[in-house]
Amino acid sequence: MTTALSKSIDKKDAPLTEWMSCVVCGGFDAKPLFTMPFKGVDYQVVKCRECGMVYLNPRLTVEGLRKFYPSPNLQSKSTTMGLRVDPGIRPRVGFRSRYIEFYDRLAERLADAKVLDFVCRNGSFLEMLRERYGWEKLYGVENRKVLAEAAGQNGFQGFYGTVEQAKYSSKSFDLVVMRHTLEHLYEPRIALREVRRIMKDSGYLRVEVPHINSLSRVVSGRRWSGFYIPWHLYYFSLRTLTRFLESEGFVAREIFTLPYPHYFLSPLRYLRFTLRKRATRNAVGKTLDDSPTVGAVLYPLEVLSVWLGKGDELVAICQKA
Repeated sequence: MTTALSKSIDKKDAPLTEWMSCVVCGGFDAKPLFTMPFKGVDYQVVKCRECGMVYLNPRLTVEGLRKFYPSPNLQSKSTTMGLRVDPGIRPRVGFRSRYIEFYDRLAERLADAKVLDFVCRNGSFLEMLRERYGWEKLYGVENRKVLAEAAGQNGFQGFYGTVEQAKYSSKSFDLVVMRHTLEHLYEPRIALREVRRIMKDSGYLRVEVPHINSLSRVVSGRRWSGFYIPWHLYYFSLRTLTRFLESEGFVAREIFTLPYPHYFLSPLRYLRFTLRKRATRNAVGKTLDDSPTVGAVLYPLEVLSVWLGKGDELVAICQKA
């Protein structure tokens, strides 16, 4: 389990930060890779000398993080961007079938799987499962009240809070999905232990995280969108993700990489913030995210990255060990 070493305020009125041990091995010896200033705090991305895990150190405390997670507006781009580019809903050129292949196989075995989406946003991914497979026992955990309520209004069992607070029955879920969730969690080991408790013995956990050894990260360097400082806390490789999951009683039955929307465009997405007019910045950002032409141009790079095992995101399909 991660351990806070110290808390400090780096500058006047800057948010509280805390120094952490390695989330995978618990070690304290980490090599700084680079520093990224953000709103008065100098964040470091470091690499554990013991196990090779890359992570953010220091990180915001929970109190400090509240300043960067305001109550979302369902119409705002910051809230809806993740829904618009969600790879489970919005087809990705040439890769959507690979993304949903596991769900197709599961649907052949289970007429009505009980599924937990952790974190569920407004239920958009659950809607895809309902429409494609006819599943009805669909649950979601969401730590933003507006989105949890929206999931409920869309017909799903949306819970506002943490997975531990939801107190689901033991061995009750056929599938738990963590889509770009693990890298945000302040207590990932506690969350995984709870997920394991509520999974059936024959159930599955599907984890998706940004891939630190991706080709897009090599190309983009410190401007890689997957760093997403200060919100992303951990940057997994195949080796560190596998080790972390195994340490909490999971075994990866499948692990592979896939492209993720806009990661190859990370330097351009970063540079757009140099534009003075906000409307222009937003227009450029929407073009980078949504343009089919841009997607088609990137397709050869995405094919190459996946072929090399260096796609933008790691996908692990796990069961209890």
